[in-house]
Amino acid sequence: MKNKRFLIFGTLGLLLSIPTMLSAQNDITNLFKAGVTDIQTLAQGYIKPVGYGFADGLGTNWYNTAATHKVLGFDITVGVGGLLVPSSDKTFSLLGLTTLQAPAGVTTAPTIGGKGDGVPLKLVENGKTIVEFTTPKGVTPVIPAVNAQITIGLPLGNDLSFRFVPNIHNNSYKVGLWGIGLKHNIKQWIPVVKLLPFDAAVMVGYTHVNFDYSFKNSIMPDDLVSDPNMINEPSDLSIFYNQGMRLSANSLMANIIVSKRLLFFTPYVGFGVTSSNFDFNFTGNYPSLGELASNNKYNINTLVDPIPLHYSSFSPGLTVGFRLKILWIFAFHAQYTLQQYSAASVGFGINIR
Repeated sequence: MKNKRFLIFGTLGLLLSIPTMLSAQNDITNLFKAGVTDIQTLAQGYIKPVGYGFADGLGTNWYNTAATHKVLGFDITVGVGGLLVPSSDKTFSLLGLTTLQAPAGVTTAPTIGGKGDGVPLKLVENGKTIVEFTTPKGVTPVIPAVNAQITIGLPLGNDLSFRFVPNIHNNSYKVGLWGIGLKHNIKQWIPVVKLLPFDAAVMVGYTHVNFDYSFKNSIMPDDLVSDPNMINEPSDLSIFYNQGMRLSANSLMANIIVSKRLLFFTPYVGFGVTSSNFDFNFTGNYPSLGELASNNKYNINTLVDPIPLHYSSFSPGLTVGFRLKILWIFAFHAQYTLQQYSAASVGFGINIR
């Protein structure tokens, strides 16, 4: 049997442009041994932390102060962080499986955000074990996030921020990202408050990313069984040649921010909400074990774009952080956001205010 690898997490690591434990690769062929219903259950449960964490990560590191730039002032900032997988999402339930059997008394398996080895599963028909495999093990409780943006000052106390990665593609993948944010000085419009020695602003930011990947080695019918003689192989195998995966995610953030500059040190706090969406699917035609035919061999079903996964969340968040000015034009910041997938991050920038 050819060794096919679960590239979802390696390609996410590539997309994030940093080396992470998500580059671990696991065998995806096992998913297609399970049948249509159980494929969905296993994939939905295991990938869940990536779905929520990756999309929420797009909404982080938009700001590091409530102060806005002077007209045509600007900064270039890069931030790196991690979203913490909550305990409730470190395992997923196996109770929804319909064709696969777990060991007696075992009802959960680790997600990618959990820990420990996976759970052995087997498909049994008429007392005969057809296939056996183990769910992927837990990889990391931290989902990485990387953000880079350019901000320019506009009239009337506004900052306009951009995030952009042009479509990059080769024979295997295509990726693109863009985002836009607006921060507005609200303190200037409030009588008496505008005279007080702190800054206050509101900010909204939207980010979208898309990613397509083509598998170099296709999953073929004989990959689903230990003995190729167990299946009725389709006459046209070319329908399985164009396999891959597609990912898209977006995040909309809205925050109220307050900060106070103390010489080179600026603490800040922000409160708001993040709405995020994450969609994933394998693309192309994939084989799956079908019914037992009269010749005691299994027919092969063809699954088209077989695992549509969708995750969405609407989460309030409280951000606390600080910004440290270095040599007048450089700045370092660190922050922590308490939300559904809490995020810790740091960043560095060049600032001309």
